[in-house]
Amino acid sequence: MRILSPLFKRSAIAPQSKEVLLYLLEITHPSWEDNFYFVFNTKDVVSNGTTYLMNNFQIQPPTDGPNSSQVNLILDNVDRLTLPSLRGATAFPKVVFKHILASEPDTVLNIWKYEIKQIQYSADKIACTLLGNSFLSETAPKDKMDPPRNRGLYKESE
Repeated sequence: MRILSPLFKRSAIAPQSKEVLLYLLEITHPSWEDNFYFVFNTKDVVSNGTTYLMNNFQIQPPTDGPNSSQVNLILDNVDRLTLPSLRGATAFPKVVFKHILASEPDTVLNIWKYEIKQIQYSADKIACTLLGNSFLSETAPKDKMDPPRNRGLYKESE
């Protein structure tokens, strides 16, 4: 369970707020000299000592169904480094999304982790298909329930 700051709770339910929720994006790969750090904002942001460069990216959250762990990310292709790095990666680059408040940039509210499985690109956009761990693929129930371990759940035979 995530614990949200009182400032975030007030800002989230207020009809109007001066507080701004920012999305941070990290794209990393072990073979790259420099990783990519972007923020969906009109100016650069420093969070926990890392400078996130402004970028207009879009996140399309997962839908219900068989692709419930698939997320689509669309980046503006504005520099000459991002696309060649993504195309030249020999393994799946890691992607991390983070939520922060503009007034508390060092406090991370949420984290989501994915891997880039596929990219498509044009002169102005890079579209990435991301895949993460789906809770739907986990076994349910998580705990084993059988008579020796959970006597209270089973009626004793007569």
